[in-house]
Amino acid sequence: MKLSVIITCYNFEAVIVRCIDSVVKQLDDTNNADVEVIVVDDVSKDASVRVISDYISGHSGRNIRLVCHEHNGGVCAAKNTGLSVAKGEYLWILDGDDYVSDGSLAVVLKAISDCPDQEIITFDARFHYPDELVVEKRDMPASKSINGIDFFKKNYVVCPWRNIISASYLKKHNISFTDGVVPDDVEFGLKLFGYAERITYVPESIYEYIIQDTSITNKFNERKPYSLFAVVDSAIKLYNYRKDRCFLKFAVDIANMIWTCDCPQMDNVQKRDYIKAVEANKDQIVFCLRSSGSLFAKAEAMSLNLSVSFFLNMIIVYKGLF
Repeated sequence: MKLSVIITCYNFEAVIVRCIDSVVKQLDDTNNADVEVIVVDDVSKDASVRVISDYISGHSGRNIRLVCHEHNGGVCAAKNTGLSVAKGEYLWILDGDDYVSDGSLAVVLKAISDCPDQEIITFDARFHYPDELVVEKRDMPASKSINGIDFFKKNYVVCPWRNIISASYLKKHNISFTDGVVPDDVEFGLKLFGYAERITYVPESIYEYIIQDTSITNKFNERKPYSLFAVVDSAIKLYNYRKDRCFLKFAVDIANMIWTCDCPQMDNVQKRDYIKAVEANKDQIVFCLRSSGSLFAKAEAMSLNLSVSFFLNMIIVYKGLF
């Protein structure tokens, strides 16, 4: 099996068939044996499971599986489930409210054949905003293998869905999605590219990313600020592993977001709990700020060391003025 396409679903009854069919309609007798489609439902409350089951019943000649969680675990858990049951040498992880581009499957399978030793094959993607369509390209030479450090210095957008990933590479470095991280893309993508030694870019658009005001990326989520701690932790581990300051710089950028991200939108109970969480992760944050080389960041570290509560409340007041 060359490729496993993993699609996650939660309350996507209106759009999940669009995503699945965008892949399945590109299957034919020449590639059907090389591709499996795995749909993971995370206990949807709508009719998603019925819609998916009906679609699978109507396409019995294609290798499509539906895996249903018994308990809602979140998008990270759903993607990890897909990774755990996938049989393909390479993996393509999709969000169920997006879809893949026409002709993309042929492009992906050709890239896998042409670049058999690559850990990641990365592509372009099309971003569908409410009022415009933007094609986002990578800042790297085409068909030239580079490592994760060189990639990361020019490409901060590290979403997994525009990449084909070697399953053996994920297993070698024990890379998976961290449960509870919102949004899931940044922390996983940081690990995905950070440890890689062989990344190849194919300048073809393969993914249609739908941007909506209701998406998890664009709305306040109580878990989102806490997720930044996991990103900082992964960036520091990469810095210690790679010994390259690009990962430390990224950790510093994320550390600065920890007290500016969504603090003004929290109620008093959420602010109190968040202050406790920052206190618990203070050593990592202070390490990042002190290591940044910026006098301002070092001053932030000093203030944070003196009083987490006072520092965060000052930031909240400041942000509330603008």
